[in-house]
Amino acid sequence: MNVMDGQETPLAADILVTVGERRPRRPDFTAADGQTVRAVGDCVVPRRIAHALAEGRAAAEAVATGAP
Repeated sequence: MNVMDGQETPLAADILVTVGERRPRRPDFTAADGQTVRAVGDCVVPRRIAHALAEGRAAAEAVATGAP
């Protein structure tokens, strides 16, 4: 959803990365069949950037290796 005008645009994608403000907030969508959702960084709990980078790297490695 476009945060500026609220319009939604359907888009097929293999990977989705969302970025938002620095406060804990889980993504407001549900994974479809066959999809995996990974929460990393401040959506889990506000911390330092090093934590988000480490979690992001671990998530990317899991995607690359096909881990659930």
